Amino acid sequence: VCANKTTKLYKKEKRDAPIWSENNVAAFRSLIKESPFRDFYELALLTGMRRSELAGLRMQNIDLDHERKRATIRVVEARVRVRGRGYVQGQPKTKSARRSVTLLEDGYALLNGIFWERQLVQGEKEEAIKGLHQMAEVEQDSVRRLEHTLQLEKLQSDLDNNNPGYVFTQANGKPVNPDEASTAFAQIIKGSRLPYITLHGLRHVHATRLMVLGV
Repeated sequence: VCANKTTKLYKKEKRDAPIWSENNVAAFRSLIKESPFRDFYELALLTGMRRSELAGLRMQNIDLDHERKRATIRVVEARVRVRGRGYVQGQPKTKSARRSVTLLEDGYALLNGIFWERQLVQGEKEEAIKGLHQMAEVEQDSVRRLEHTLQLEKLQSDLDNNNPGYVFTQANGKPVNPDEASTAFAQIIKGSRLPYITLHGLRHVHATRLMVLGV
C-alpha cells in the first residue's frame, strides 16, 4: 500500500461512481496478469498516479531503499499531448501534482523487479552490439557486412531510445502511449464482471483504499 501524505482524497466523488471492494481489486489483479500493461496498472493502483505521470515516469526519479524495502517516487514529469506533435515529455497537470510518493513492500518489489529487468535487457543489447561490431570488422563479404551494420544500427537505435530510462516502454523502447493504456484497460474491464471504471478511476480506487486503512 502507498504511504503518500500528499495524496488528496477526492471530496466530490460522483454519487454513481462504482466503488471497488478488495475482492474486486483481487479479481482485477488476476485479469491483468497477461497484459503488457500489467505493471503500469499495478503502479496506478498502488499510487493513485495519473496515466500521464506513469507514462512519463523515469528511473532517475525513483529511489529504492533496499534495506527498508521501500521506494520513493518523485512525480516531476508527465507525458503531455501537444497539438501536431503527439505526446511529449512535460510537467505534471498542476503545480500541486508535483509530489513524492512512498511505497512499502509491494510497491518496492514491483519497482525493483522492473529495474532489474531493464538492466538485463540493456545488458543483453550491449553484448549484442559488441558482438556485431566484431562480426562486421572481420566479415569480408560486402553484403554480409552491410547486414551486420544494419542490425547494429537498429540495436543501437533501440538502446538509445531506452536511454532516457522510462519505467514503462513499448517494444521499440519508446515511452508508453497513455491512450493505448486506457484502451487496453477499457477492454479488460468490459470483458469482465467488475463494476465499470476507466483507467483514471484507479485513482479513486486508490483513494478509497487509503480511507479504509485510515491513511
